[in-house]
Formats: sequence, structure tokens, C-alpha cells
Amino acid sequence: MQRQLSNVSVHSYQDYQPSRKYGGQYEPGGYAAAVQQRSNMTQREDALKFEQGRIRALQEERLHIQKKTFTKWMNSFLQKARMEVEDLFVDLADGRRLLKLLEIISGERLPRPNSGRMRVHKIENVNKSLSFLHTKVLELQARTRSDDPRGGGGGGPVTA
Repeated sequence: MQRQLSNVSVHSYQDYQPSRKYGGQYEPGGYAAAVQQRSNMTQREDALKFEQGRIRALQEERLHIQKKTFTKWMNSFLQKARMEVEDLFVDLADGRRLLKLLEIISGERLPRPNSGRMRVHKIENVNKSLSFLHTKVLELQARTRSDDPRGGGGGGPVTA
């Protein structure tokens, strides 16, 4: 008499009795095997939870280090404009410091940031930054293609 309960075999009372056939030991597949199987599953689950927690901690540490490094890098430029970033995610949300950083790095004059506090004003400032970056990427691509010794921006293999 056997039934399944959460991937562990559960046997009737008779299955738990020592058997003469096995020298007084519990029969294979009986209660002892079920306990061992459950113990193995618990150990695997514990190991998996430990590793997942460890991975999560390493990811958080990596994010913290990257955030700290990028904040210091930005502040090294923004100090010229007497600006500072304390919390990267909060301070860049309105787009003002981002516009100023791009202006300092590029040496070009960018549009004046909108000083409003509404969400739409913040989005407008971030979009100004992204538009500027987009034009710079296009200029870089055009310059790279014109410098191509193959005579164009085909990017394909050179054939003789």
C-alpha cells in the first residue's frame, strides 16, 4: 500500500517494520528511503537558496560599485560648473546635470534646461540630452565611413 505525497513515497505501517529478509533492517524503498530522499531534497534546496542569495548579494555589490564610480567620474567634470551629484539616480532624473555634463565634456553649447519641476519638464531635459547624443553618434558614424579606406561605408569584406 503506497501513495505519493509531494514527491516522497509514503508507505503503510507494515512497510516500516524491520524485515527478516534484510537482516532486521528497513526494506529498501520504505520509510528510511523516504526520509533520506526528503533529506537530500532539503539539502539541495538549501544549497540553491544559499547560491541565489550569494548571487543577489554580488549583483547588489557590483551595482553599488558602478554607481559610486560613475558618480565620482561625473563629479570630476561637474565641479568645473560648481555642481555635484550625490545620488546618481535621483540627481540625473531632472536632466539638468546631465545636460551640463554633456556641455562640459563636448565643449559645445547645449540648449538651456527647462527649470520647471513637473514630470514633463524633466522628460524634456532628458530628451534634449538624448537628442544631442544621437546627433553626435550620427556625426561619428558619418566621419568613420568617410575615413574608410575602402571608399564608403559599406562595411562589407574587401574584394579584389
